[in-house]
Amino acid sequence: MANYEARERTNYFKVKDPDKFREWATRLKLEINQSEEQLFALIPNSDYDEFPGNVEDEEGNYYDVDFDAELATHLADGEVVIIMHVGYEKFHYLCGYASAFDNKGQSISISLNDIYEQVKEKWGIEPTECSY
Repeated sequence: MANYEARERTNYFKVKDPDKFREWATRLKLEINQSEEQLFALIPNSDYDEFPGNVEDEEGNYYDVDFDAELATHLADGEVVIIMHVGYEKFHYLCGYASAFDNKGQSISISLNDIYEQVKEKWGIEPTECSY
């Protein structure tokens, strides 16, 4: 997807240990927004459009990161993080999805493409796709 443009961010959420959370986010080169209520939100740094799947260490080696699983370990009990993703490729197609998870391993997700199935269920027709 050479021409694919994307953006991601999270909602605001509480963490168990703000200092450990900041260390982790810094290691992954994430931007942190913090509210006055001590809630945190994450945004990929300006070099990246999406949250990392791998990270470079001090020696220049890359290693895989399970971003959702690692973030979940920082969530305070009863908190849920939502990641929203929007993207496009020269308006050939648009995409978007949101996922939510807690620190107990429970998750849900939705996609903009879910609308096609909903149209089929509600009106019994299969619409054309928003792409070319």
